[in-house]
Amino acid sequence: MNGILRPDPVGPQIDIQGAEAFTMRQNHSQRGATQIEFILTIITIIFVMFWMWELILMTYTMNVLADAAKEGVRVAIVQGSSTTTCPDAAVTTRVQTFAAMSLQNTSGMTVAVSYPDSVSYPLAPCAANNRVRVQVTYPYLPFFKSLPVTYTLHMAAEGRIIFNRS
Repeated sequence: MNGILRPDPVGPQIDIQGAEAFTMRQNHSQRGATQIEFILTIITIIFVMFWMWELILMTYTMNVLADAAKEGVRVAIVQGSSTTTCPDAAVTTRVQTFAAMSLQNTSGMTVAVSYPDSVSYPLAPCAANNRVRVQVTYPYLPFFKSLPVTYTLHMAAEGRIIFNRS
């Protein structure tokens, strides 16, 4: 009954076995190609998501370090002008504590406190109207430890010590 309309309870159909058989063979032979395309696509998507995750974590670490440096400047400004010695140890401790609160490993962190205007005032580098600069250096540790990525992040913040007793 090839090519003849026949009544069917569902509705009229055309019985074309030759075209159906050709379509079935074509779909069956393309199944392997579809699976390979799917696997390659999934691998690519996972690879991109993996690197996006690393980039997000690195950006988060940079933000934490920048905020920690700002916190160190704040501590130096608040404590610096009211004491005779500069609070470098307090600044370093506060920066490391601030970074540790954000789940960062602070063992490799280096904090450098400097006073750029100390050339003008060598006896009192942390006196009023002087600037304070806090630099934080941190070796970035990737989320996936097996990655051969070594990158050092450098963040800095600077502020001016202003002290009013009024």
